[in-house]
Amino acid sequence: MADQLNKSDGKQQKAPFVRNTWQRLRSTKWFFPTAYLVIALVVLGGLWAAGVGHSIMGGTSSREQKGAQVSVPASTSTAPKSATSGEGVTWPVADPSHMQTVIGFFGGEDPAQQQTALIQYANTFYPHAGIDLARQDKQPFDVMAAAAGKVTKVNYDPLLGNEVVIQTQTGLQMTYASLATTAVSAGQSISAGQKIGTSGRAPLESSEPVHLHFEVSKDGAPIDPTTLLPPA
Repeated sequence: MADQLNKSDGKQQKAPFVRNTWQRLRSTKWFFPTAYLVIALVVLGGLWAAGVGHSIMGGTSSREQKGAQVSVPASTSTAPKSATSGEGVTWPVADPSHMQTVIGFFGGEDPAQQQTALIQYANTFYPHAGIDLARQDKQPFDVMAAAAGKVTKVNYDPLLGNEVVIQTQTGLQMTYASLATTAVSAGQSISAGQKIGTSGRAPLESSEPVHLHFEVSKDGAPIDPTTLLPPA
């Protein structure tokens, strides 16, 4: 009988302990951000896996619609489409040895890398569908075509500023954005290495140094540009 009473007392003591522990957890400043992070991870992971993450920088209205309305960054484990060899892609700059990647591609298996590739703008987080290249000395530079093809679009985007879109001869779509100036026009045929503009800034990435936002897609799926580029 005494054992039963002790067990009963133990259960009664456990309940307040659990409640108090839960209350203490909820009162910590990191509890809700962590909870939101988990929720955002699930939401963005589902969107990216469903293809919503594809080229968030492609088309003004689609860019705004594809931003995830969450209050903290998140990550997913969905890998990007793999690049294939023989695409004939070169660096979109004259001397890649002077360049650095200031924001990488959102994708792959590393949650830490994915979190650094989420861009916050106007209370919205955007998965980064390309890479941002800047000179190590933060100076402006000429932007070159990474592959031969035809210019399909030259316009100003409210998020990424001036952009040039080129359809390559191998079926890739390449977007060069955050440009200060453009040197080509829609319908123009372009050779690999030909100057298409100069680096600049854009509203979405205004905190970065002068840079180029460069993204690649094929058959409607985003590709990590670094899987196509030769060694610097």
